[in-house]
Amino acid sequence: MQDICLEARPWGFDLREIECPVHVWHGDADDTVTLPNGTYQANVIPHATLHEIPGEGHWLLYEH
Repeated sequence: MQDICLEARPWGFDLREIECPVHVWHGDADDTVTLPNGTYQANVIPHATLHEIPGEGHWLLYEH
């Protein structure tokens, strides 16, 4: 529930303001936060790279 509350409110900055390189890792089998969310972030953040991981879901972080 805490994650949902944090995600739903303003973060206090615009993703376009991020100046450092960012790597967005996203599994294409994530049905909690779908791939279009990661694609959006990678497209909006300057100098971002999307790493789409086939067959991985929401817990990609713990698998790798």
